[in-house]
Amino acid sequence: DSTLKETIKSSPYYEGLYSYQKKSFEEIMDRKNVTITAPTGTGKTLSFTMPMIQRIINEGVRNKIFAVVVSPVKPLTSDQRAQIKKYAEPCGLRVGMRTGATTKKEAEELSSNPPEILCTNFDSIYRHLLKPTNYTPLFTNFSMLIIDEIHYYSGIHGSNIHHLVQALVRHNKDLQIVGASATIDNLDKFSKKLFGKENTEVVESNQKNGSTEFVMMEPFGETSITKLLLNICKFLREKEMQFLIFWDSKKAVEEFAYIAKLNRLNIGTHRAGYSEWERKDIETKLKNRKLDGVVCTPTLELGIDIGSIDVVIS
Repeated sequence: DSTLKETIKSSPYYEGLYSYQKKSFEEIMDRKNVTITAPTGTGKTLSFTMPMIQRIINEGVRNKIFAVVVSPVKPLTSDQRAQIKKYAEPCGLRVGMRTGATTKKEAEELSSNPPEILCTNFDSIYRHLLKPTNYTPLFTNFSMLIIDEIHYYSGIHGSNIHHLVQALVRHNKDLQIVGASATIDNLDKFSKKLFGKENTEVVESNQKNGSTEFVMMEPFGETSITKLLLNICKFLREKEMQFLIFWDSKKAVEEFAYIAKLNRLNIGTHRAGYSEWERKDIETKLKNRKLDGVVCTPTLELGIDIGSIDVVIS
């Protein structure tokens, strides 16, 4: 579609499609079950978004859910929706979201006027398949299931998700399943088992992440760990390098942030217990480089696009 093509090319980061993205497009357009694996930040989302939108356009689907995009955690669901909307809306397609944080009014709108693409999580799907609700039809008549971060679904949790996927397959005839994953061993076997489909193709990227330098430091003399971190943060700010500091407790996060602000560092905090809008505010400021950095618990470890980060301290 010409509109889709121009929208992709207009992205400020667009430098052409990678070969694995082109192959993913072809395989998905052929309605094959596909697992895409690529390093972080090399365009996995775009690789399944392009053919998803193109299939919707080709099949003339409107005001009906065609694709369900599943993410493992709520922040990632929100982030995926925002990324997909950039390409879908110029093509006249709508992208909705259904999570535990969806308001009653938003849920009723999804039911009465369904979007073509729905971003959600398996908890929401399970709830409405287990016991029929007004929203069960959202998950019983669609054509494409996209599972992001499939490496997340291992062990007993992965076994449960496998059975839920099989329930979706029973409810949706000829359901096409597409997965996206970080690089993991035995991905071919893993995805076939998770999807319950032997006819699953794996598309691998030959892209590489940039070089990563690992440094181990410890305080010496009378220097405390807090003082050492403050000095590092000040140095990074001078170099215009954005950073994340991971700490293992909420109390430690707040204490360090307080001391950092006394030292004129513009640092945000991200931890469990924050409201949805508070977390979103910090994530937006981080992405837009309105903060020197963020000190956080592992609540930030999975779920948002933080490709602009230069340094991670743990």
